[in-house]
Amino acid sequence: MLSKRPVYLNLLTIRLPIPALVSILHRMSGVILFISLPMLIGLLEKAVRSEQDFTQAAAWLQLFWVKGLIWMILISWVYHVLAGVRHLLLDIEIADSLFQARVSSYIVLGLTISISVVLGCWLW
Repeated sequence: MLSKRPVYLNLLTIRLPIPALVSILHRMSGVILFISLPMLIGLLEKAVRSEQDFTQAAAWLQLFWVKGLIWMILISWVYHVLAGVRHLLLDIEIADSLFQARVSSYIVLGLTISISVVLGCWLW
């Protein structure tokens, strides 16, 4: 007899295919970029207001946690661009088979990790 009780789905135990994971991360990186816009615009506005404010903004950029935030924003931007190009290629039916989609997903993740390491070394 089949039970009519609701099924508990633990989303952390579901193993997503790599193209789905890349798509979800693409959306998350877009949210991070959108949320970070006010901070970046405020920092830019402070830097161009006066020489004193520029010096203060430059001092903020030397703080460890600010460098971490900038690094996270840069990684989000890089990932969002790479995954966006991948999605555009899929939309025009380039590399749209399942195998090619998996390979392009791994390429996006690999390039993002490589570039994030280079950016991390450059920032610190």
